[in-house]
Amino acid sequence: GLCRCPGCRALDCDRPGEEFLSHKTDRYLNLWNRIAAKAVAIRPDVVLIGYMYNEYRLPPRKIRLTHGDHVLLGAVPSMMDDTTALFRGWAAMGAKKFFLRPNHHHFLGSVPRGMERYLYENLRESIACGAIGFDYDAPASRFVMDIEYYITAKMLADPDMDFEAACEELYSAYGAAAPEAKAYFE
Repeated sequence: GLCRCPGCRALDCDRPGEEFLSHKTDRYLNLWNRIAAKAVAIRPDVVLIGYMYNEYRLPPRKIRLTHGDHVLLGAVPSMMDDTTALFRGWAAMGAKKFFLRPNHHHFLGSVPRGMERYLYENLRESIACGAIGFDYDAPASRFVMDIEYYITAKMLADPDMDFEAACEELYSAYGAAAPEAKAYFE
């Protein structure tokens, strides 16, 4: 559904054989740079928020972010993305401030997935890359995903927490059924 006019297409950096919606980051960055330049001229302390999402989540190929100190980017990686490469690629193109806003809890969100370790590592990886905040988008909790929600909430409260200790803490909430809860989740 993105514009295909010659002006917008001139901003794209498509590679041969690439689908139209594979990479549209540079056209978004062009817009953010223009808005940031005008906003900073009016208010030098302004911080704009943009999202690295869907067809514009991958780092730009040509255009650099010209006002990196004034743009906070919300990273919305897919489960298949290398989060470290994503943050580093954007940083190489001028981005300085990030927060993580994944849709991970929506992906196959009503079956036991065993993704708690992935969520833990992904959050730690994002912190190591300089993420300054977190905003998890998630559907209503389903008991089969309790461990994922618990690990995510614990990580947000204490990013240095130990994974196994947090799991044991959750299992203990099941009281006498703690061994069965542990067996189920593991």
